[in-house]
Amino acid sequence: MRADDLVKSCLSKTLGLGSIHTDRAEWPAIHDALIEAVLRLSASGEKTGQLGQMLTRAADYYDNETDSKITTLTSLIEPLIIIILGVLVAFILIAMYLPLFELVGTL
Repeated sequence: MRADDLVKSCLSKTLGLGSIHTDRAEWPAIHDALIEAVLRLSASGEKTGQLGQMLTRAADYYDNETDSKITTLTSLIEPLIIIILGVLVAFILIAMYLPLFELVGTL
């Protein structure tokens, strides 16, 4: 089952039957795909009538997590990129000056 079909199925059952949490056992793919915390947040949001706010909190949490992971990954890759560029510049310099040194050596 594709993700689009899964979401459409969730929405149609949610809009038609009321709650996605009532027949969660029917949908093992959803249970596996979503983290338990999001399911609990959405369940409490449905019970209190603040589903939008709870899903916004979950989205903000995952947005912050993604930003921190991207920042960490960038800080790890940055020294590698500097080393690669240094090696590339050194290769270009050697490729430019080696023929000049050979030419001066033959004179």
